[in-house]
Amino acid sequence: MFSALLSFLGGSAFRFVIGRATDWLEKRQEYLQEIARIREQEKLDAAAHERQMAMIRLQAELKVNEVKLAGEAAVSTAEAQAFVEAMKTANAPIGVKWVDAWNGLIRPLCATISVLLWLLSIVKAALVLTEWDKNLVASIIGYYFADRHIGKTK
Repeated sequence: MFSALLSFLGGSAFRFVIGRATDWLEKRQEYLQEIARIREQEKLDAAAHERQMAMIRLQAELKVNEVKLAGEAAVSTAEAQAFVEAMKTANAPIGVKWVDAWNGLIRPLCATISVLLWLLSIVKAALVLTEWDKNLVASIIGYYFADRHIGKTK
């Protein structure tokens, strides 16, 4: 009878101990899997955070460049408008007849003297144009044709 009681208790105790041990092992395995899952999720979250921060930095950099370009465009526009206004006032008569006559005469007179001196230097060189002479002729022709075209568009 003692052996039967011992067998009964031993079997029950053995099942209880084995059951507890397997429960503990299962819970430990679940715990380790959960820890591994959390660590992997942390890695994924960190990578997503880095991508997000890189995207934010890039967007901020692009906005800074956009603001710089807008500022440079505004400055260029303002400079162009100031130049146009300066040219309008520079060529406008001031109302004093002899000053307006002098202003009207001085530019054509200087241009005529310069062209005559240049032509004399070409004649002196036996009508052989240097590279500088060719560039000057191209600049003069470009100036007069561009001036004429711009004058028509106003």
